[in-house]
Amino acid sequence: MGIAKRIQLPVDDNTSPAKGTPPTKGAARKKWVLMISAAGGKKGVFMQYFTGNFTKGKFVNDNPAGTVLTVDYGDCNCAAIPWNNVPGDKKILIGWMMPGKTETSPWKGQMTIPRDLSLRNTAEGYRLLATPSSIIRNHLSALAAKPAVDRRQWHIDNKEIDLRQESIHWNNSYWITTELTPGPGATTGFRIAQKAEISYDGAHHQLHIKNGHSEPTTIDLPPTLPTDREHPIPTSAPIRMEILVDKSSLEIFINNGEKVHTTYIYPDKGATGLSIFSTGGATMVNSLIIHNFSKIRQ
Repeated sequence: MGIAKRIQLPVDDNTSPAKGTPPTKGAARKKWVLMISAAGGKKGVFMQYFTGNFTKGKFVNDNPAGTVLTVDYGDCNCAAIPWNNVPGDKKILIGWMMPGKTETSPWKGQMTIPRDLSLRNTAEGYRLLATPSSIIRNHLSALAAKPAVDRRQWHIDNKEIDLRQESIHWNNSYWITTELTPGPGATTGFRIAQKAEISYDGAHHQLHIKNGHSEPTTIDLPPTLPTDREHPIPTSAPIRMEILVDKSSLEIFINNGEKVHTTYIYPDKGATGLSIFSTGGATMVNSLIIHNFSKIRQ
């Protein structure tokens, strides 16, 4: 069990209030969020958080003791550090993408993208939201030469479409911002680097994520590397996502930060594919923008 981190956040009461809690008018109400890192068991590496307040020096949890809320639905985000006193009074979290038993060199894993934190008052209770920090997001156009893809109101019916453009170099480093509305019974999503897959099952309202590793593989990987797994995440449509791919890292922000999934992907050497698909029916791509950072502009 790791050392607890804490940060105080204003509560967004512009949504359905938590059970038994009326919306607050006037000055913004604040709550403390406590986070601890843990490892082992079925969840593997993860961070759990609690919301509440301190009364006479004692933390009073908003939720029953058995409630488990996770900062990230993925399998590698650990030991994150919240930053205070950032310009604009932003609350920013940076995590460690711990590679578990997979040995990496010359460093042990990498850091996540900085994330802006907020706290929302929902019908289920107080929930932590995280989105890619606006400090970076607001400068995407300046960092990338131009959006490699920009499509709106695009109808895809039972097909898979390659999103790469021949005039642009692709090397598994890009930022996808999209909103998808699958039709009845349709499954829609993206295939990344041939093997990794992000798919939304419209019939069951679940997002599935495959990290794309299975035997045999054409690259030299340690025997302790985790095999391919699916991670169902309950969510609703239309599905809005920001998908950050950087060589071997995959960070997915779902429905404006309501849920986040961080993991590693294991593409074969030279595998740089990127496609969008819809099976079992049609999907309306309400919007799709891809910023390509394979040759980032200095």
